[in-house]
This record gives sequence, C-alpha cells and structure tokens, in this order.
Amino acid sequence: MEAMVIRKLVIALVMAVYRILAVRSGQSSSGSIVSPDSMFAFGDSLSDTGNDASAFPGSKPSLHYGQTFFRKFAGRASDGRLLIDFLAQAFGLPFLSPYLQGFNADYRHGVNFAARGATARSTSIVTPFFLSVQVSQMIHFREAVLAAPQATPLLPNSTVFSTALYVIYIGINDFWQNLNNNRMTIQQINSTVVPQLIQTVPKALERLYHDVGARKFLIVTVPAVGCLPVVLSEFGSSSSEDYDASGCLRAFDDVVGSYNARLRALALGFAGKFAQARVFFGDIFAVHKDVIANPELHGFAPSSKLSACCGGGGKLHEAVKQCGVIATPVCESPSSYISWDGIHFTDAFNRVAAASILGSIPSI
Repeated sequence: MEAMVIRKLVIALVMAVYRILAVRSGQSSSGSIVSPDSMFAFGDSLSDTGNDASAFPGSKPSLHYGQTFFRKFAGRASDGRLLIDFLAQAFGLPFLSPYLQGFNADYRHGVNFAARGATARSTSIVTPFFLSVQVSQMIHFREAVLAAPQATPLLPNSTVFSTALYVIYIGINDFWQNLNNNRMTIQQINSTVVPQLIQTVPKALERLYHDVGARKFLIVTVPAVGCLPVVLSEFGSSSSEDYDASGCLRAFDDVVGSYNARLRALALGFAGKFAQARVFFGDIFAVHKDVIANPELHGFAPSSKLSACCGGGGKLHEAVKQCGVIATPVCESPSSYISWDGIHFTDAFNRVAAASILGSIPSI
C-alpha cells in the first residue's frame, strides 16, 4: 500500500513539474512544444473515446469497462482513461469529444477521430474508419468550421488548425488482425504488411499538413505486441528460446520494434522536408517494454505483468476470456495490472505511459 501511494505521488509530481516547465516552454530539435490550445486525435481503440460506441451502439460488451475512473462505460476500451485523456489533462484541456458523438458534443478544444478496430492501412475487418478516412473526416470538419458563422457554440475558432497538436497513435490492429483473423505468421506480416503499413502515417501527415494546415504532430509507436496477453495466449511457444527475459515473444517484438524505428525515421524526415512542421515522438513501445521488465519500479505486480485484469489468462494455454460480459472474471486491483482485457491497457499503465512520453518530448 505504501509503495502504491509513493508511486502515485511521484507520478503526480512528474506530471505537475512537466506541465509547468516542459509543456509550456520545452525545446526540441524539431521545435518547441508549448501547451496546445486544442488537440485532434487519430487512431484505434487505444485512443477511441466513443466513436465506435456512437457508430455501433450496443454492438460490443461494455460491462466493467470504465469502472476505475468513470464508474461506468465511457466509450473507452479500458477500465479508465486512455493515453489521449492523460495528455489532455496534462495540457489543461477537457477530454476530447468523439467526432461521431453528435448530441451535446463540445469541439471547442479539438476532436477525437480514433475508432475501435481501425487500421492504419485501409484493410480493417472491424470498422470502416481507417486512418485515411479519419483524416478525410478531419478535412471535412475543418471545412465545416470555416463555413460556420463566427463564434458558433461548441466549435473551435478558425485559427485552431495551425496551432493544435495532432496525435496519431495507430498500427496495432494492422498486426493483431492479421495474426488473429488472417492467421498470418509474424514473418509474413513483416514481409507483406509492414511495407504497406510504413507508408500510411507519412501520407496522413502530408494530408494534414497541406489540407488542414496542421503544423505540430505527436506520433505514438505501436506497443510491444509480443507482450500482450492475447498474443501470448494465442501464439505462445513451448520453446523458452522464443521468449525474452521478461517473458515476451521475441520475434513479435523484433518486428514491431523495427517497424517503430522506421516510422520514427520517416516521421522525422517529414519534419525535415517541411520547415514549418514540428514532429514529436512518443515511444510507448519502449515504455511498455520497460514496465514489463521492471513492474515493481512502476507500481505494478510482477505476477500479473503478462496477464489481463478483465478476462484473466495470457500465459501459454491460458486463454483470455472476453471482457465485458457477466461471467468474465475481473481482478480486484486493476491498478496493479498493465493490461486491462488482454490487448488494451489499464488506466494505471496509461498514466505511466503519458508521464513518460510527456517527459521525453523536450529531448526529441
């Protein structure tokens, strides 16, 4: 209990100090990042704050989701807040309303276009809201704002598009859906999917830059797929050589890590190509690996570092049951878990990830 209290105090201090000193005056090799007055988010269920729930109401089990922070289902695939929520809080912004919310949506400080199941490539079998579609929605939103009368309630002013921070956090489904649904090997994904995937984010950056006037971007990497409980359960190996020292599947993380490195190079290359562009990089892959390797240091239980809080399981031959239904077991302490339901993160992990990413931005 004492360790948990200390952990929360340390994280709170990091967030406070960063918000005061770094967010408002931090410098980086790509330019300074001052606290943005708005954010626009693009991605999948790791960032979706309600688009999937609005587009397909009642289509997915929602019991237990949101229980830690919101005390009810809040359109998020977590027990609480997502990375984008913690970023908003750190910048002093309200939580972003989903683009498809409609009734009572407040877009004065930005919009969330992320959709559960979305892929960076236009190939998702779960949702039609691919990254390219989300960018098109952003372009349409800007046009609608510019055409609206000035000071229209709940809409941003027309200058926001060049000053906002654009957060792109997508790609995990390009790996997971091909592994789980198309039954491809990680080697096949590396040779056929990754070459297409690596082009998607740079294309999105260029469209946002030219068609929206975006100038400031935060690119978040794909997490360590080889450490996800669902992947360990479905694709675990009987050979100890296939695992790293933390218990993650080595080949999976090698492929994802290589993709992230290439993504970083291309994203920073984009910044070099366009003088007014400022690109920041959030390495959640590195955070994920570090927390798995050193769970106690970050306040997580070593015994549950590779297990799901909601649905249990995750180790070899221990299936992760579907979260959100009555019969599914839920752990007593979600804050001691990294994974919420086997593929999505807990509120506790997202808090740690946000603190780490915010603290690293000035050094990019």
